Amino acid sequence: MKILHTSDWHLGRSFGSVSLHDAQTQFCEWVVETAVSRGVDVVVVAGDLYDRPIPPTESVRLWRQTLLAFAAANITVIAIAGNHDGPDRVSALDGLTDAVGIHIRGGYDRVGETLSLQDQHGAVDFLIVPFLDPVLAPRQWREALQSAELERNHENVLKHAMRSFEDSRTSERSVVVAHAFVSGSTDPETSESEKRLSIGTAEMVPVDVFRGHSYVALGHLHRPQPVQDQSIRYSGTPMPYSFSEIDPKSVVVIEIDSDGTAGIEIIPVTHGRLVVKITGTIDELLSNDEYSSFGEHFVMAELTDGEYVTDARERLAQRFPHIVEIRLLGVERVELDPQRDSHGQIIPRSKMEPVDAAVAFWTEFGGAEPTDAEQVAIGQAFDAVRASGGAE
Repeated sequence: MKILHTSDWHLGRSFGSVSLHDAQTQFCEWVVETAVSRGVDVVVVAGDLYDRPIPPTESVRLWRQTLLAFAAANITVIAIAGNHDGPDRVSALDGLTDAVGIHIRGGYDRVGETLSLQDQHGAVDFLIVPFLDPVLAPRQWREALQSAELERNHENVLKHAMRSFEDSRTSERSVVVAHAFVSGSTDPETSESEKRLSIGTAEMVPVDVFRGHSYVALGHLHRPQPVQDQSIRYSGTPMPYSFSEIDPKSVVVIEIDSDGTAGIEIIPVTHGRLVVKITGTIDELLSNDEYSSFGEHFVMAELTDGEYVTDARERLAQRFPHIVEIRLLGVERVELDPQRDSHGQIIPRSKMEPVDAAVAFWTEFGGAEPTDAEQVAIGQAFDAVRASGGAE
């Protein structure tokens, strides 16, 4: 049996203020074409189908169109809700779509039901474990953990979930599909775009929870990586969703042999803009040939000028049209003493005279008071707004 493992699509996500819908559409079309061209039997999407519990309509349509394309190609789909998804919405048609080979699971309802799929060598069991929020554990799960004197956390909930499959297993060949933060990965640090599963380290689960299977298809971490064993893997996101995601993106194609051995092939994904952080003075970033190849990247510029740089975004955008963020390094925020009225009460910024509020903001975030010339310019700007009727 040949399986394509992908995860963390985050449909509906933007990069800064830039919608990624077009790039995500291109990826969805590509992944269908890849699955068909490589003779894949099953596509696994290991959670975070959407970027938020109530996704945009265009993202729901894209997910539906992609599922229809897989069904038309006679490719089975197994997809689970991740911690970004609304489990009830993701699994709203759970059971109805099973008949056409679209198996979508969310929440606790069907955990423990093994899905057995057939190939020329017999059955391959799929143990499907969507993200299980311990806070939402049903009563019987809470009682089972309590009777075993176990804390209700993600590790113990997952262990209970894996034990619940014991009675429904039919084959020695098995694949786990799960959305979890598994310890022992090569790069356990979460990326900037990953939402924490819980507070502290209680979100992490030991890799031993998933031992003893032909393959474990994981979702949650955005960097493609194995977890100790090459057959326990995160596929990662299909494209960068933050400036910490600089590693090449990929999907994983797995072939399960007759004895349960998993052959693994990494397929690069080329859709979506690359990301880059560049650091230097404004003049260096605008003139250094080292940065000439970043015109199509999402760019974060870290400026080392040591002072506020006027029109930095406009100037940098001429060279880097897709600049998303600018950080001023070495510019210390000045903590100002609050202005007070005649009774000693603090005057909120919203109640200040507009020019005074602007000067305070400039000083606080620029690291120094505006010069006399800059204060004159600020005053002239407000005068121009008043003259145009834009402010009282």
